[in-house]
Amino acid sequence: AVARLLLSDKELRSTPVKANAFLSSLSRIDDSRMMKYKLENSSGPNTNTKFQIETYSVGERERMMGFSTGYVEKPICELFSELTMKAFLHPETSAEGKTYRDFLGRELWHFRKKCQFKFQPCSEPPYFQLALSSPQEGKLRHDFYTEEQYCKHL
Repeated sequence: AVARLLLSDKELRSTPVKANAFLSSLSRIDDSRMMKYKLENSSGPNTNTKFQIETYSVGERERMMGFSTGYVEKPICELFSELTMKAFLHPETSAEGKTYRDFLGRELWHFRKKCQFKFQPCSEPPYFQLALSSPQEGKLRHDFYTEEQYCKHL
């Protein structure tokens, strides 16, 4: 992609290119390429070596891509919070007759038609977690992303 920017041919420079990135599709969000391995402290010479295995966090992926920490995570967290509270929880728990339009900012109303939503149980208030489909998917069966998954997807 960078090589295309250096070319003099304007048509080639304007061709969209998908970059290889740490942020990816649902099936590859936390696959083996996104694992980090850390040696756990083992005491004594006869103990087996143990490894701690975990996936890269959103913040680590942002830094590896050259973004500041929170560049992706902060706006996505704000979006999910707004949608969860103002589009779903407040209308359900408010006085009768109020809808999401009474709570949610007009700039977010388009999500109603562009995205699909699923709700997953959560042990912390508001006791559900929103899962959002990608608005540009042209598939019959949509992939749904939780807040963390959406951060890793972008």
